[in-house]
Amino acid sequence: MKRRKNKNFDSMAQVLQGLFENSKSPLSEGFQRYRLEQQWGEVVGGAIGRCSRPVDFQSGLLTIAVSNASLLTELQFFREEIITKVNTHMGQLWVRKVRFVSE
Repeated sequence: MKRRKNKNFDSMAQVLQGLFENSKSPLSEGFQRYRLEQQWGEVVGGAIGRCSRPVDFQSGLLTIAVSNASLLTELQFFREEIITKVNTHMGQLWVRKVRFVSE
């Protein structure tokens, strides 16, 4: 027996995703953070993605944990590039500042 695709379910999923991605609700920010964590390597590129990970976001400040102190110093030079890449990926001005911490 063939299963029919439920159009109402697809529509509901699209509505919820739209709310999470484009809303100003607290749930939206959590969804955006989760999405960034899951796609971090794709967003910032392989080299930076392998040695760092986003660990916090509050009021435009993205905190990034770096695997060692020497890389932390090096990534300071890529601060603006990371902000641009993340904001482009999010489709909005989401990150205004970046803070690096050592893991």
